[in-house]
Amino acid sequence: MHKYTKTLIDFPNSVSVKSIQKRCGVSQSSISTFMSILENAELVESRKIDQYTYFRRNEEVIRDFGEWYSNEVSIQSDQVDKLLETVILEDTSYPTTEERSMPSEQLAAEMRTKGPHHEEEK
Repeated sequence: MHKYTKTLIDFPNSVSVKSIQKRCGVSQSSISTFMSILENAELVESRKIDQYTYFRRNEEVIRDFGEWYSNEVSIQSDQVDKLLETVILEDTSYPTTEERSMPSEQLAAEMRTKGPHHEEEK
């Protein structure tokens, strides 16, 4: 049986390191290093067939990551939208001269004790 046929049967949808190297035009050691990183992240699977190492995508992990990422982006987008709803764009107030000369730690402490909407008595 031809080695390519054996690969298709034993490890379908896989590509040899040598093929990746030819396509990318970088050294075999660079490809091996990069593929090891992907394999450690479980994004690809490998199998040694004869003297060649073959890799293929780990579709289940990639699909799970894609679903997780979509959910995270959606959640973060919702949080940003909620945050933006609280921002008053017409607010043009700037720190007073006294506040600008205060060390930031002191200003933060004053904000915590007085609150951000504290009106000073005149």
